[in-house]
This record gives sequence, structure tokens and C-alpha cells, in this order.
Amino acid sequence: MLLLEESDVVDGVCDGLVDAAENLGMFPEIARQIQQLSFKKMASIPDLEVIVSRDVALTARILRLANSPYYGGRRTVTALRHALVSIGYVDAVQISLALAMTSVLVRHPRSHLVMAHSARTAVIARELARHTRALEPPEAFVAGMLHDLGKVVLLEAVGQSYAEVLERPGLTEPERLAAERHLAHVDHAVLGEQCLKRWRFSCGTTLAVRNHHQPEMTHGLEGRPAFCADALIALADWVEHAYTDSGTSGLAAAIVAHPCNVPLEIDDARAVEAVDVIQTELSALSG
Repeated sequence: MLLLEESDVVDGVCDGLVDAAENLGMFPEIARQIQQLSFKKMASIPDLEVIVSRDVALTARILRLANSPYYGGRRTVTALRHALVSIGYVDAVQISLALAMTSVLVRHPRSHLVMAHSARTAVIARELARHTRALEPPEAFVAGMLHDLGKVVLLEAVGQSYAEVLERPGLTEPERLAAERHLAHVDHAVLGEQCLKRWRFSCGTTLAVRNHHQPEMTHGLEGRPAFCADALIALADWVEHAYTDSGTSGLAAAIVAHPCNVPLEIDDARAVEAVDVIQTELSALSG
């Protein structure tokens, strides 16, 4: 009975926090429109262009992405239509959805504590996904971009006391998660999953967000790709921290040896290739 009551408390807290996130505009109207478009079988790039072009900041981010080393060609892309074509319709819909949300999230106070890491993790996840079958690269990008969404919600809901948890040096990740549950009765991973569930994101993305600190939670369950998706985002999260702390020295070997790589099976050659691309992409992102 006690466990049931605790579960009810967590569910109630999550519902209230997701409500608060919606009231704060964390799932903006333009994101809703892009998502609705994704459900239409006959939609195409001109339809997406109409929606994206209404937001100057989002248009600028799509253009920057299209000119990044990952998508960029010989000529600089200056028109939104050409940018969407170069990315491809299916990829562009998912990426536009994530960027539409993060364009709003970065405006919130203290979001800098989360969003720069999330943007780098998205780039890393997309590249690692090219070498696995865990997630398609665009979905990996979305999951990486939104894996810490719950932290932004908690920053808004809890405020300074939670910001101090994020900024406190020396905390292990389990200790940080425990501190979140102490402050808000829920940790950022579960809260992020609940937000994305309500906003109708894919099962692979929502599970990867929920379990990116404990991917073994879905190991052995029916549907192995879900576990691989968790492991992919967990590995991308770890790589971002390792790259930020130490650069690329020894990073490829560390990726191969990491426990999260067991289901992903990224070999030495692919790890070396991935690290080279990640370095180029992150350098362009910070430039």
C-alpha cells in the first residue's frame, strides 16, 4: 500500500510539473504545429517551410544546421527551402521540432546550466547513431537535445535550491538524482519522459530520456532496440562530459570499452571515425 501511495504522489507531482511546463510555454505552438504535420502522410517540405518560416530564430538555426559539417555541401545554403531539402523532409521534421522547443527553453533563467550540454550531446548522439542501429540519427539528435528537459522544468519549478544542486561540485550522478527526488519527489529523467509522453514523442525517445542514467533498466525487456536507445543517449551524455573535460585523447578507446557500448557494438574503427566527426561538429558548434 505504501509503494502505491508513493507512486501516486510521484504521478501527481509529475502531472503538476508537466502542467507548469506547458503553462510556461515549453511546448510552444510552433512545436505543436510541426508535430501535427509529422502525423500527416501527405505532408512535404513546402508545408514544413510555411511553419518554420514564421519563427525567425528557428529559421536561423535550421540554416546554421544545414551549413554544418554534417549536412553542409560545397555551397552555402541561404534559403530555408534549400536548407530543408538538404536535411531531408523526415529528418527536418524531427529536428525542427526539437529546435523549436529548445529555442523556447534557452530563454528561461538558468537554462545555460543545461542547454549547452544538451546541444553538444545531440550532435554526439547523432554521430554515434550512424554507427549503430539503436536509433535513426535524427531521432538520436532529438533525444540528445531533450534528454535533460526535466532539468529545465525543475529549474523553473524549484528555483535557486535546484540551481545549487546543479552547480554543486563533486556530486555523483546518483547523488544528484537523489537530491532531485528529495526536492521535488521526482528526478529530471522521469519528469522529462512524462513531458515528452504527453507531447506525443516517440516511444524510443521517451524511454531514452527516462533511462539515460540507468539504461540497464530496459535490458532484457521485450524490444531490445529500446535498451539500445537508452544506451546510446547514456553513452552520448558520457562522451560530452569526457570531451569537455579531456578532449579527444583516448576517447575512441574509451567509447569502445564503455559499458553502454556493449549493446551498441561500436568497434575501434567506427569509434575513431566518430570521434573525428564529433570533434569537427563540436568545433563548428562553438565557433
